[in-house]
Amino acid sequence: MGKMRPLRYLVACAGVVALLGGCADQGDRTADAACAIAVAKALPLLPENIEVEAAQIMSGKSGQAVSCKVTGNRDHIMIDATTTCTGGADALMECTTIDAIQTMDGEPVYP
Repeated sequence: MGKMRPLRYLVACAGVVALLGGCADQGDRTADAACAIAVAKALPLLPENIEVEAAQIMSGKSGQAVSCKVTGNRDHIMIDATTTCTGGADALMECTTIDAIQTMDGEPVYP
């Protein structure tokens, strides 16, 4: 797993300079960008009773697998996703699929 970073920072990095340089070293940048996209795609899938506002994210990526630990003010979740491409935020948004979301207690949230 990577470094903890505020959600706002990750989304900005993914949208502006994701894999082109600037947010962190190459390995962290790739995982951070993939997780920022995975989180953006996962948020609409969360039930109303789960809040992850003011979240921080720990990102990890191995091959096409992406794992994102999201720690919010109230709730904490784990997002597992698959990214089948590389590139900027637009490309990642198209090729990232949410595989599963669960609470840190192991309770499935999605699917």
